[in-house]
Order: sequence, then C-alpha cells, then structure tokens
Amino acid sequence: MITANITGFSFPFGIAITPDGTKAYVADYTSNTVKVITIASNSITTIIDGFNGAFGIAITPDSTKAYVTNQDNNTISVIDIETNTITTTIPGFSNPRFLAITPDGTTAYVPNQNNDTVSVINTESNSITTIIDGFNGPFSIAITPDGTKAYVTNLNDTIIRVINTEDNTITANITGTAISNLIAITSDGTTAYATNQDNTVSVIDIESNEITNTIIGFDNPFGVAITPSGSTSYAYITNRGNNTVDVVLIKINILPPSSIDGEVLVTTTDITNKITWTPPTEGEEPVSYKLYRDEDLTDLIATVPASTDPLQYLDTNRTTDTTYTYYIVSVGEDASVSESINTSVTTPAILSPSSITGTAVNNIFLTFIDRVNVITWTPPLQGLTPTSYKIYRDVALTQLLDTVLSNHILQYEDNNLQPGSNYNYYIVSINGDDISSPVSITITT
Repeated sequence: MITANITGFSFPFGIAITPDGTKAYVADYTSNTVKVITIASNSITTIIDGFNGAFGIAITPDSTKAYVTNQDNNTISVIDIETNTITTTIPGFSNPRFLAITPDGTTAYVPNQNNDTVSVINTESNSITTIIDGFNGPFSIAITPDGTKAYVTNLNDTIIRVINTEDNTITANITGTAISNLIAITSDGTTAYATNQDNTVSVIDIESNEITNTIIGFDNPFGVAITPSGSTSYAYITNRGNNTVDVVLIKINILPPSSIDGEVLVTTTDITNKITWTPPTEGEEPVSYKLYRDEDLTDLIATVPASTDPLQYLDTNRTTDTTYTYYIVSVGEDASVSESINTSVTTPAILSPSSITGTAVNNIFLTFIDRVNVITWTPPLQGLTPTSYKIYRDVALTQLLDTVLSNHILQYEDNNLQPGSNYNYYIVSINGDDISSPVSITITT
C-alpha cells in the first residue's frame, strides 16, 4: 500500500536513510542535486547543489556524512549531514555506481563500472587507499553486517564477486544467476538477495556463497531493500517493467521471550533463584528456551521445552550476597536462535535461622498457671554470622517481642499466655544493616 507520494524530483536514483530514521537523502540525477526528505512530513526540506550526475548514495552509521557518486565527472561528493553542504570531492573513479559503507563507518566501497574495479575509500581521510581489480562492469555492492564480506554485482557477466574486506581480495565467485542489478543482505547476515535481468531474484547463502533459491515472477526487477530484524522479514523488490513493488516473505523470525523475571527463594537450608518468563507474542513459536549465565551465551545451564508449564527455571544451591544474571533465548524449529533477554537477582547477605522449634509449657503454681511458649532456633548455615536475632509477633515485623544476642542461648520464652490460643512468632537474623527474611512458627497453648 502506497501511503505517500513525494514530488519534486527530476530523475531520482539512489536513496539512503539516516540511521535514526528521520531523514532520507535522494540522489536526483538530472538536476545534479541531492534532495533531503524529512520523513515525519514526507516532504523535501533541503536541496543540496553541486553534484554532477548524482547516482548512488550511502550514509555513515554515525549519521555524520553522506557519500554521493557523480556519474558524469567520475567523482564522489561528501556531504556534511549537520550542515547539508558538500565538504569534500574525491576524484579518481570511473563511472562510479552504487556504493556501500562498512558497518563501522571507516571504509566505503565504490564500484567503477567503466574500468572494472572497486575503489576503497578511507572515510577519515576521504582518500582512495586501495583499488581492487577483477570485476566486469561492477554496478552495486552490499556489505555483511559484520563487515567481513562485500558482494558485488557485475553488469557485463553473470557472476557476483565476493570481497574479503580484511585484505581486499576477491575470494569467491557466485555463478548461476543472470546478470544481476542490485543486491542486499539480511540484517542477520545469513542471506543475500540479488535482482536479475531475467526477471528473477537470486537467494544466496552467505556462509557457503551458493545460490539456494531463485524466485520468479518479477518484471524487470531492479532495486531491493530488506526490512530489519523483527517478527517477520521481507524483501521489497522494485519492478521497472510495470512500475510496481513486490514484497517477498523471507522468513518468520524467532523472537526472544516477551518478558523475564527473577526471584530469590530462601529456605532454612537453601537459596534458590527462580527465573520465569513468557513466550514471545509475535514471530515463530519456539520449541524450547536456552538459559545461560553469560552474555556471550557460552555457559549453558538449562534447556527448557516450550511446552513446560509454567515456564520457569529453579537455580538451586546459590551462595549468599551474590548477583546472578540469566540470559534466555528462544529456539526455533530449525534451531535458529533469537536475541537474548536477561534479568539479574541478588541473593541476601544474611540468612534466617536454619531451624526453629516451639513448645508450649504450663508452669503450675499454687495460685495460678503460667502458660509459656518456648522458642528455640539454630544459626543460619551460610552467609554472614548474625550478631543478634529479633523476635516479632507479626509477619510485618512491627511488633517486636525481644532481641537475643547471638552469643546467648538461642531461645525466647513468651509468658502469661491465654489458654487455647494460637501464637505466631517470626525471627530474623541481624548483622549491622543486614536483616534476613523471617522464619516463623505457630504454637497453640
């Protein structure tokens, strides 16, 4: 569905959007300008002059510079995005086409269609540092998200050439396509899509550099753009033959759990971290979840089937006064893994008494009976050593009955009680500002 139509161009060719999504820069070939669209209003708000056959355009990841190929005088103009002015013109190209910039923003790769080379630009010095030979009418280029490979289409043969960006050499030739126009790579770096002049689109596996699928049904396909990672990935293909855009479903992605929570459960003998999560609300339905202790996802601690109800993991025998971080990923049917989400929990520094007992005693005197509840307890098994214990009547710990120092007999006697009544007692361990959770007991007189 077309939601806006922006006029004011004479022959728009390349387009690039700033990483923050606020501006689109359009190389307008015939008018020798670059026109800047404010995306919020979908209107041209700035026109930059001084180009000569503006063709391809790419923006650095930090949104500071745009590089524009000038087809008619074999140069590249560098735009300062803050001022929208040309600050540098780089010579030395030969019919430069659709360029690309590495994800770290340090290098630009420029296909030179007329002399069968790719020029490498240092974006700090804005100078050509390397010229790579071995192409045949190079036209467009796409760089993998990790910046290690660049894929180059060629208009004079049916080979897509792969550059190793570490040493700037051609390391692979991908055959089996017709002549390819433009190429784009998925945000996860696994697949490339190339539009071909035989009305097809080739699907290329990045790891093997092999064509895994050829999609038919297009009409002179040219431009290709791929949506970023989300619940579903699509490739948008422009058709010059019938002035349409086709949308290709790439895949339904696996997403991380929609929420995660952590809770510390303390008993008299153990500390357990309880991690709970909820399934993703979009994307592929997971078959399982993997839990890790580290951000790099190397220290696997559990695999939980997606059918588990509730979705939780109990990490037992934890130590006191320690922060634990848990990372969870969703796993798809094809073993694909989502991004991770995480939560952290911190175990208490001091624990409650490891045991508590209570006895109702009747002390019989000549004139009355003193009903006494005797409560005894033992120190915690780990953590800080308590300096004292506090005994409360209520779970909110507002009705203090007594404080017992840890070097005394660990016992409290509650006297003058009513017969046939229930009495609750809550005991906490104390060390400085550290207070444990309470351990409780109920005694009936």
